[in-house]
Order: sequence, then structure tokens, then C-alpha cells
Amino acid sequence: MTLITIPIRLKNEANSNKHWSKKVKDHQTQKMLVRAFMPSKPPSPPCIVLLTRHAPRPFDSDNLQMAFKWIRDELAGILLHHADGSRVDNDYRIQWHYAQKKTIDKEYFITIEIEPVPSFQPVAPFCPVYTLDSSKPSNDQFLLAE
Repeated sequence: MTLITIPIRLKNEANSNKHWSKKVKDHQTQKMLVRAFMPSKPPSPPCIVLLTRHAPRPFDSDNLQMAFKWIRDELAGILLHHADGSRVDNDYRIQWHYAQKKTIDKEYFITIEIEPVPSFQPVAPFCPVYTLDSSKPSNDQFLLAE
């Protein structure tokens, strides 16, 4: 297992009213810190990644995931060896998990745990596939394919 600790304070992106140029600078800083703290030879997929925010007050679950967006994007690029910044965080060989832990006042940092998985059966997110049911008289009757 690879454990990385990065001294950064994640902000609540959903409720931010910062100017777009300041947001871009924050995102670039997050990406630069991920690159700086990653080991020279990161593990290769398939793997499970746990992103943990350590802070005095918790975010709700959707804000937690949103706060890690730029870190996740950069980390996926490193793990999948995409230096061009292409979107690769939807690769099913990496499972993403999020957590948060309470710390003492004014102590902020994140940890990234990367656990290689030797035999991994990637599970696609549930996406129902519908097919036309020809046994029904109406052509607009759809059933969930099995």
C-alpha cells in the first residue's frame, strides 16, 4: 500500500463564490502538490484509491467528493501515465473511495491511500440498459435487459 500525506486545506467548491481566476489558481496548486508528493514510481492499476480529508469540521458527502475533483483528476493521470492531462478518471481499473476524519483545531491535510489489487474485476457503475419488448403491442414499452 502507498500512503501519501499532503498538507492542503480543501475548500468547499460547491458553495464557493470566488472569482474564476482564483479558482483556477487553487486547482493548479492542488494538481502541483499531488505531483510533488507522489512517489517516483506510483503503483499501476488495477487499484483502490482512498482519498481522506482531515479537518476540524466535516463536509457533506457531495461536497467532499467535489472538493477532491482536481486531486482525483491529477492522480488518475499519474496512475494511468497520461501526462497530457486527458480525462482518465473514469477508467474502471481504479475504484475511488472518499472519507474524512476530524482533527484538532486548524489542522488541515489530506491522505491518499493506493492499494494495488492483484485480481480485479472492474465493476461498471450501474447503468440500466433498456430494450424494446416486442411481445407488447405498444412499441414504446421498454423493459430492463437482463
